[in-house]
Amino acid sequence: MSETITTADQLALDFAERYGAVEEQAVDNGVALPRVPWDLVIIDKLSAALVVGAMQDCKSMQAAIQAQADRMKAAVERYAACLHERHDNQLREFTGRALDGKKVRSIELITGHGDKPAVVGFRSVTGGLRIVDKDAAKVWAEENNLPEYITRKVVESPIAEAFKKHYAETGEIPDGCEVVAKHDKFFVK
Repeated sequence: MSETITTADQLALDFAERYGAVEEQAVDNGVALPRVPWDLVIIDKLSAALVVGAMQDCKSMQAAIQAQADRMKAAVERYAACLHERHDNQLREFTGRALDGKKVRSIELITGHGDKPAVVGFRSVTGGLRIVDKDAAKVWAEENNLPEYITRKVVESPIAEAFKKHYAETGEIPDGCEVVAKHDKFFVK
């Protein structure tokens, strides 16, 4: 397997040839870092280039590591989504059967992370109005001359409580909102 020589590594070799300094490559948490002699004093273009080259290599390494981490995170998220898509209904049915006739709403499983067990169960979700399209709700509030329904912080956003109160008092469903029936929401944590 061939080893990739970075700009900083090549400069370090040139520096070592010129000044007779030899420095082992630094390794931190399994990451081979660009070589720069610890006691380096910048005295000329070569020594300056060695340090700047190492800094540039570090920046490139950071970008490559972040890109790899992003790809790994996306892969894990896709796999988790597949697990949920494939097994949530089965877990929901199993949990419903296991809890049938019991007052408890969740089950601790034998797996988990650290000292927290994995849990499946149901949570009560109150029914009522929910904003599903913030832009449409904002336009509706403006058209109905209800500026108090909009919060004006950094970004304008509908105030859910104002819309819920309006719905409770009038029965009108504003644009961008929908009525949600009280229901149980299944969860896995």
